[in-house]
Amino acid sequence: MTEQLITLLVDKGLLALLLAIVGYWIHKSLEKLKFENTKHLEIEKQNLLLNHKILESAREKGLERVEKQLAEFYYPIYFRLQKDNAIWRLSPQLNQENQPLPREANAIIEQEYILKNHREMVEIIETKVHLIEIDPELQTQLNRYLKHMVIYDTLRRIESLQTYNPVDFQAPFPADFYATIEDRIKKLQEKHERLLNQLISLPA
Repeated sequence: MTEQLITLLVDKGLLALLLAIVGYWIHKSLEKLKFENTKHLEIEKQNLLLNHKILESAREKGLERVEKQLAEFYYPIYFRLQKDNAIWRLSPQLNQENQPLPREANAIIEQEYILKNHREMVEIIETKVHLIEIDPELQTQLNRYLKHMVIYDTLRRIESLQTYNPVDFQAPFPADFYATIEDRIKKLQEKHERLLNQLISLPA
């Protein structure tokens, strides 16, 4: 009887120990699984956050690039084109059909206002052209404008040629230059608005 009791107690003790070991193992396995799941979720969260930051940064850079193109290239040129459109008709030599001023005023009008304005445009093109994307149409208009300006400036620097105008040397002011610049401004403004809306819509 005593031996049976001892055997029973030993068996129960072993069973309890076995159950404890199994329970401990299950508990540790569940903890490990929970840790792995938490770790996996954290990695996914970090990846999503990183992708979000990359996308946000890309759109911010795109927005900054568009703003730079408008502020440093297109708007300054557009303003000077508007200015040129307002003042070139004041030149008695350039506007021979309707002369608002006497011919004696021509040199001052051209040198101090018209040519000065054009030289500023040329400088903008030469120093800021790297900011923009140049398509064939824009390149053609820029080339025609620069040709016009080189001939115009040269004619006014040589006394014996000052009675001539660029049109006399097949270099008129490019008729589509203004419209081309205006079109690029409109497209960039639309792109700017689109990028800004995309940036605003990104989750915080």
